[in-house]
Amino acid sequence: MAYASNNLSVLRQKAMTYYKENGIPKKIEEVLNAMFYENPSDPYGYLANYFSDYAESSKLKRISACMVYDGQGLPTLETNVYCTVNNKEKHICSTLIPNRDIKIWLEEREKAQIEIKASVLAAINLINCELNETLKGLDPLKQTDIDQMLLSFMEKKRQIEEKEKEKEKLSNEELPALSANATPAVASQVAKNKRKQSRSSAKIAKSGNVAHIPDRPLEILVSGSESVIAISQAVCLSAAISNNYRIYQHVANLMHPNVSARHYRIPLPMITILHGGKGVAGKQNLIKEFMVVPGINMPFEKGLQQIANINSHVSKTLSSKFGAAVKYVNENGTLCPPLDQPNQGLDLIIEAIHAQGLTVNKDMHLAINIAAHEFFDHDKGKYEVTESTWKSSEEMVPYTSELLTKYPSIVAVIDPLRGENFQKYSEESETWIKLCDKVSKSVYIVGDNFYSRPGLLIKEPAPISAFTSGIVMRLERLNTLSDIITCAKLYQALKNEIIISTNDFETTDTFLVDFSVGIKARFLKLGGIHTGERCCKINRMLQIYRELEHPEIKFVEEPSESETVAGETEEQVTIRYTVGSQEEPIVETVEEKEEAEIIKVPTPEPEDDGKFHLKLHESFEFPQINYPTLQNVEPVDAESVEQNS
Repeated sequence: MAYASNNLSVLRQKAMTYYKENGIPKKIEEVLNAMFYENPSDPYGYLANYFSDYAESSKLKRISACMVYDGQGLPTLETNVYCTVNNKEKHICSTLIPNRDIKIWLEEREKAQIEIKASVLAAINLINCELNETLKGLDPLKQTDIDQMLLSFMEKKRQIEEKEKEKEKLSNEELPALSANATPAVASQVAKNKRKQSRSSAKIAKSGNVAHIPDRPLEILVSGSESVIAISQAVCLSAAISNNYRIYQHVANLMHPNVSARHYRIPLPMITILHGGKGVAGKQNLIKEFMVVPGINMPFEKGLQQIANINSHVSKTLSSKFGAAVKYVNENGTLCPPLDQPNQGLDLIIEAIHAQGLTVNKDMHLAINIAAHEFFDHDKGKYEVTESTWKSSEEMVPYTSELLTKYPSIVAVIDPLRGENFQKYSEESETWIKLCDKVSKSVYIVGDNFYSRPGLLIKEPAPISAFTSGIVMRLERLNTLSDIITCAKLYQALKNEIIISTNDFETTDTFLVDFSVGIKARFLKLGGIHTGERCCKINRMLQIYRELEHPEIKFVEEPSESETVAGETEEQVTIRYTVGSQEEPIVETVEEKEEAEIIKVPTPEPEDDGKFHLKLHESFEFPQINYPTLQNVEPVDAESVEQNS
């Protein structure tokens, strides 16, 4: 009995020490006293909420992946994240990633589809085995550390694969030398492989397709590279959910760790109405995507509705002209009519905008994706802008600038010329600069294929200036969220608008929308609206828009003489903006008003009242792109610019 009493006394002492070290008796006393006075209807829920503030942050317990299918029936990755929450394993989230874009050439597409399936299977194996063990126990809030760990892991894999390929190459080089003394079976196999390669080359030549030569050396990617963006995205989502953050709020915290973001801007949607270019019937190759962008002053919901109306009007017009078959859409969810000239698509969309009673270049803007690298013939060294019509690089400058001048409603042009090595001024970049000098004052010059992916861009020397006023980025393969965020901050410091884009082969996952809101992207390039994968993202934009409070800002024009402010003449117009009860007059002459329909006024942000607010878009500003000489110019550092601001 004495032995048992001693044991019980020791246990009691240990228990008291344990509870006291963790401050449990004091916290229990506090919560019980508070709960008695508040008298909640669910006392156990009250206790759970109270102690949840003191619980340890969730930790990654298990990450698993499986193969699912995207909107085009191609295999892709679904990633599931399980975390340890309140001492229990809990399923936090599931995410889907899009497949990388496949080029328009048939031979490349068929080969790429085979590679995609093999790479997805490899990624599933990596996530379920090695990466799952590597990430176990980590805090999902440590996004940068996890992303860096993923990239280091894949770099080691790449080095191992390169060594294996080098050994295989050496073995193949030795094989012909041994063929004379080789067994008949080996010699037969060598001959068979040569005949197969010959037939493949003849097939490509017979098809008439020009071999696609990239503007820069292709990056060597390890099979299974999709696992990087899959885990990076899944970790970000799990961190937001397990810590009760809105997803775009958590992304904003990653973008600016020391700033509490309360004001969010919904990116302007870039919706593709028509698809053209090399891979579509018709003679015109110049414009791959004909897009519309709502004006900055148009209410978001109304803008989306008007875009749907414009798309419907265009579809009806094409049906009456080409028949019902023209309503078929591509994997991008876009109509693909046979156009012979670039202006045909632009005129058709402008006609549809006018049919809705809207004003072009005010209520609705245009944007075009030229994708010049897709219709450049490396053998001829020229661009095939329309069938059998060739333009040299020098000729492309007046040709493109004339089109942009004729259609001033175009606010953005993507990849107007092919991209090469533009990190320093050289003869290669001269043509691009000439085009920028002509048109960059009135349109955003946007780089998509023009740039390397974000992970490579941030490793290059810090740019002194930018050759663009906008940059397109995607969530795919080796692009971690940390790399995209770093790249976005860098190019925002270079006065570039950030454009987040979907891929051709999309899924119903909507993380991309929250991400674009969190990093303050100016545009979200969505593709067409004829597929569910795109509409899911549009619906998510509407959800975010509706949950944010909108400041009451009204523009009131008061031209009547009786309401003019003292000191104004009859030839002056007073335009006031109202925020709550405050008013400020902004006086402009009639002549000045005719020159600019929209008067830019500062829009004060709502006071920090603990709520989230919708921030309005500022007017478009098109910086003149005039690449400076390299002398006496300090490189731009995104971090320093952020600290100064």
